[in-house]
Amino acid sequence: AIPFWSWNETMEAAEIRRQIAAIQAGGWAGAFLHARIGLRTEYLGEDWFAACGVAIDECRKRGLQVWLYDEEGWPSGISGGSVPLADPAFRHKALFARPVGVAPPTDSVALGSPKDGLQLWHWTAPLGSWRFNGVCFADLLSQTAMARFCEDAYASYHRRFAADYGATIAAEFLDEPSAMVSVLVPAGSVAWTPELPAAFTRQHGYDPLPCLHLLFTDRPGSTRLRLHLAQTISHLFEVNFTRQLGRWCEAHGIALTGHFMEGSLFVQQVGNNRVMPNYRHQAIPGIDHLYLQVSEVITAKQCHAVVNQYAKPQMLCETFGVAGQHLTFAERWWMAMHLLSLGVTRFVPHLALYTMAGCRKRDFPPNLFVQQPWWPLNEAIETPLARLGAALSQGRPRAEALVLHPQDSAAAAWHLRTDWDEPAALVTCVDPVTPEAKNRITELDRQFSAVVGALQSAQRLADLGDEGLLADDGSVVVTAGGPVLRLGAMDYPAVILPGMITVGPATLRLLTEFHDSGGPIICVGDLPTLVDGEPSPPLDALLATSYRATPDGLPALLARLIPPLVRLDATLSIDEVYVLVRDLDDGGRLVFLADRRRIGPVTKITLHLEGGFRSAWCLDPHTGSETCVTSDSADRLSLDVHPADGILLRLDPGAAGLGFSAAISHSAATARQSEPSPPATWAVERLDDNALTLDLACWRDVVERRVVGWQV
Repeated sequence: AIPFWSWNETMEAAEIRRQIAAIQAGGWAGAFLHARIGLRTEYLGEDWFAACGVAIDECRKRGLQVWLYDEEGWPSGISGGSVPLADPAFRHKALFARPVGVAPPTDSVALGSPKDGLQLWHWTAPLGSWRFNGVCFADLLSQTAMARFCEDAYASYHRRFAADYGATIAAEFLDEPSAMVSVLVPAGSVAWTPELPAAFTRQHGYDPLPCLHLLFTDRPGSTRLRLHLAQTISHLFEVNFTRQLGRWCEAHGIALTGHFMEGSLFVQQVGNNRVMPNYRHQAIPGIDHLYLQVSEVITAKQCHAVVNQYAKPQMLCETFGVAGQHLTFAERWWMAMHLLSLGVTRFVPHLALYTMAGCRKRDFPPNLFVQQPWWPLNEAIETPLARLGAALSQGRPRAEALVLHPQDSAAAAWHLRTDWDEPAALVTCVDPVTPEAKNRITELDRQFSAVVGALQSAQRLADLGDEGLLADDGSVVVTAGGPVLRLGAMDYPAVILPGMITVGPATLRLLTEFHDSGGPIICVGDLPTLVDGEPSPPLDALLATSYRATPDGLPALLARLIPPLVRLDATLSIDEVYVLVRDLDDGGRLVFLADRRRIGPVTKITLHLEGGFRSAWCLDPHTGSETCVTSDSADRLSLDVHPADGILLRLDPGAAGLGFSAAISHSAATARQSEPSPPATWAVERLDDNALTLDLACWRDVVERRVVGWQV
């Protein structure tokens, strides 16, 4: 079933019921209730909950799920403003430094005495932010502040609709939270909370306060302190925000889902928290996919790795946002194939506006709802995507290697700036680090992406490994097939290090044990020289005896060490063909191939049927049918792969079909109805005036002869 994103305000009951009917007619199986909370004294008005009650009742009657959205807008954490208004201690906080004698922003309090010519300050966000409904962001590192958020945005619904939890109400969705939101904060800030020094001491064994100035210098100990502070911030965010919400949802019979502020190493470090550990607290981990593109890969790989490692049933993606009102079915299918190949099984279309009046038509389009002329045909794309998502949720995932995630290395390089043109101003979206630090992290990003891209283009199956998760749940196991690095539910016969600066003590211990057991370690990029931010001769000795490769040479080296699960041959380049493999409980195997090209010729591919499979069946997501496609040769299969499309195969150890596709068809949706052929000629009539939206209107004052701009 595919949930549906619906922005809603208080409406008449009849209008709400009409909107729910339109949701179902479009081929979706659920409705989001998006809380337009407002800043009333009571924070959550009963008129809103009355509207929710009508929507929940209608969804129950129609057999649709309700998913709750936990915020008025985004990022999650303030409950439309109720959290920062409840207590000044719940407001967003930051730590920064300025040269001695330089005035900081207002609402700043000196922290300790000056050192190295720098004065440290901690700052609490004032009310009045245009970005946050006239209030401010909240302290997502604080246990008590986030307990208030849970009460306002989660428990408030349960008190009223408890009978529907676990049935009609199935999940609650969080959106883009992070420890640090770089909107109207002091330049060069890092997240802060009064709980941080004690948490730091518990985690790392020493008091950070006497040495916090090292964050803003490149002196001995700076790298280690930057790394330790980042780890503490990530831990507080995970425990006090995500884990607290995840436990509440589990206790009340619903799934915590949604997505965080993902992106590159740099973007994640701007948010001040590693994303991957948070996914283990979500019942349905998720990501966001914005713009008309398939270039973003690592965001999905991060989430899919944790889905695999912690045996999560599905992976969600908020899709199609900021792709434009001109978005076509073909373009939606193209992006969906890309996302399915990276592990996504549940799509949340962004977004459906019950009205396009005012600013809504420009609110990160497209609008996927009844206002579009193609809406009556929307089910034609939703049903096959539902079938594919249901199919690729079956069985268990396979992977051939683990790629260490270098987020801690980005944290170690996070040298915050102190020199600013307007040191007392609050800024938005400014790079907080020195140019040298930005360049170093950008290079780590480049090397990381090159490794992941080389594996994907060679159809090799690799997960990413977060070092914190490895420390908690990693082990080395010697199996009949050889040593593996085990992380949760997944076994990895090879480990790959992209460009890194530092690794954790637990990572070094696991790598050493894996290497000593005969497991291959492949280094691609800059070798890490530090353990926990300090030089490590044992790490140097270990990596000196490991394999080395360039990104281009990595697939060939890995092929010699670990035979591929999927082997493809083609006359044309298949660099843009991604694969996904899942083993079924009956001994069969699912293989999904996606061609990420938007246009181009059909590629003829030979798939080698390795692993003792005797037949291959093609599952057609458009009809729900299953067709035997095994060729005369028992060990290979010829396929025509089309650009912007995917192929789902079931490899069977037997010679006959097992009715697999029928079960998937039943669990996902019914087959689409046949559609009328388009007319040979078209008649077009303009029914209304056209409109050109002006993003920026300018006019000239002829008296003062100056140009004035005003944002529409």
